[in-house]
Amino acid sequence: MSRMTLRPALFGIAVRRTFLDYLGAVGLIMFVLLAVGLTIDLARHFPDIREAAESRETGLAPLLAPYLLHRSVDIVARLLPMATMFGVLLAELIRRFRLESTILSATGFSPQRGAAALVWLALVLGSLQGLLEARWRPAAVLAQVESGFGNYANWYRRGWLRGPVWFVEQDRAFRAQIRRTDRPEMRNLLIFEGIRAPRLQRVISAGRAFPLDEPQHWRLEDVRIWSTATEGRAPAAMPAQDIVLDLIPEQISWYGVREFNIPGPVLRTLAARPTAGNGPAVRTAVWRRRTAWLLPGILAVLASTLSRHVFEGRLLLLPRLVALSALGYVSVVANKVFWDLGVLGNLPAPLAVLLPLLFAGLLALVLARRRL
Repeated sequence: MSRMTLRPALFGIAVRRTFLDYLGAVGLIMFVLLAVGLTIDLARHFPDIREAAESRETGLAPLLAPYLLHRSVDIVARLLPMATMFGVLLAELIRRFRLESTILSATGFSPQRGAAALVWLALVLGSLQGLLEARWRPAAVLAQVESGFGNYANWYRRGWLRGPVWFVEQDRAFRAQIRRTDRPEMRNLLIFEGIRAPRLQRVISAGRAFPLDEPQHWRLEDVRIWSTATEGRAPAAMPAQDIVLDLIPEQISWYGVREFNIPGPVLRTLAARPTAGNGPAVRTAVWRRRTAWLLPGILAVLASTLSRHVFEGRLLLLPRLVALSALGYVSVVANKVFWDLGVLGNLPAPLAVLLPLLFAGLLALVLARRRL
């Protein structure tokens, strides 16, 4: 293709107009979803923010505005694929009702040239989705935890957790009360060694444990040791002992935090540990971030393809529109279902993330070929 024909094919007036139609419709759907999400969220948490403003003797806006911003980032990251699917479908329906697509087709504006608008939309929304998944949502969740408002502040609050937690690493099991902070700590620690053997080999208790600078090295204080070799005797006691545990501080600092909300550097550190108990969930989160930029573009192409099957001439077939819209919704929800399968370890992380994308892409290809 020569430069004379390539430029209008990629940057022509019709391409720009179609791209803006897509972007405007996606923005409209996203605005509606965001408004609904924030309304539901504020119905529960607005009284807490108002009481905090009164107790601090400050205005409501300095507390409410950051909270809305943080919640908006999280909601947009979750619902942008849905907005892309139904936004593109809505834009195509409106363009068909206005006869815009019919007129362009009569003037030689082929579907191949129309695909350029989808490419631009995929680049814009894919970049946005990638940044939301990898950087902006984890930062917004952490900021919400620090503010003390909302569900994330309740779920991921820093400090000592109420009950004991368990870690299982190879032939050991640990039970302790943990402090979820940047400088993690454990207390009332019990280490059970030989859990895969017919009977335990050793049990170690410590009043306090904290990590040392050397990786996987921990210092135990107020230590007592029960061993099968000294069965029937009093436990060995010592004020302190350094021990190597198959446990890193990040596993405690981010214990209980959903993996897709963990900052990138920490997530990569956890992913480098194949023996970690939440390994499948960590690997799934890593693959989600690697492929996040693909999701909006594939769903946009699928929505554009679906829209070509809801008309017969100028007649809108409402039952077919409902059926194909449901198919598009299933394609969006399938991503979350497969992600959960990856988190649970029922599917390898690459398959859990890539299979729904391949399904949506193949579905769009099949529908496009049938229409042609």
